[in-house]
Amino acid sequence: ASAGRGASFRSPSPPPVGGRGGLPRWRSDSTAATTVVDGAHVRRLPARDGGPDASAVTGSNTLLGPLHGPRCMISRSARQQRALLWTLLAVGFLFVNFHRTATAVLADSLARTFDATGSQLGLLHASFFYIYAALQLPAGLVVDRYGPRWVGAVGLAVLSAGVLWFARSDTLLVAFFARAVVGLGGSVCYIATLRFCANWFRPDEYATMTGYTVAAAGAGGILATTPLALAAATV
Repeated sequence: ASAGRGASFRSPSPPPVGGRGGLPRWRSDSTAATTVVDGAHVRRLPARDGGPDASAVTGSNTLLGPLHGPRCMISRSARQQRALLWTLLAVGFLFVNFHRTATAVLADSLARTFDATGSQLGLLHASFFYIYAALQLPAGLVVDRYGPRWVGAVGLAVLSAGVLWFARSDTLLVAFFARAVVGLGGSVCYIATLRFCANWFRPDEYATMTGYTVAAAGAGGILATTPLALAAATV
């Protein structure tokens, strides 16, 4: 509508959701779709990036702020889904830390099985870390590209295959490569879990979920000490 010669009225655009370019601070995907909920324009993360879509925002007048702001509410099913997915990823990271130190506890048994010296056992133990450490940067790039859920699932599958291969190893060389496969699968688990937490939880919940994740890793390290030694002694 005109408001005098040369003047025009322009309806204001919806307020930005937050962060650069109207996207929440924790989002960087330029292909995110726009959804309208109760008259508010919301940017949502595509499913491939592992974040909840607009269906997670339900109910009348539930959206009162940014999608991941402190005033945003998500449905109970979405909360249950993210809790289940985080638990699976955290348990996977627990097993990563379990297998990281398990060979040190089982050194005597492995020495008898493979007739190995101390230096050979050290090399076997380090085979996990050769792959794990080298793949941390590529793991982050892969998780950013394909999303935490798929990468985490594939990583856990590879880790499990490596564990089964290690259990059936009959020579030190085979055990070396099997343990390296365990490191290969485990290299993506922590990064995938952190990215999942960044996608599915609010910024003020991220540190809490990271703490829970590290606690799960610590539990895996504890299980690989005295509990593993007692279990090995009874087998």
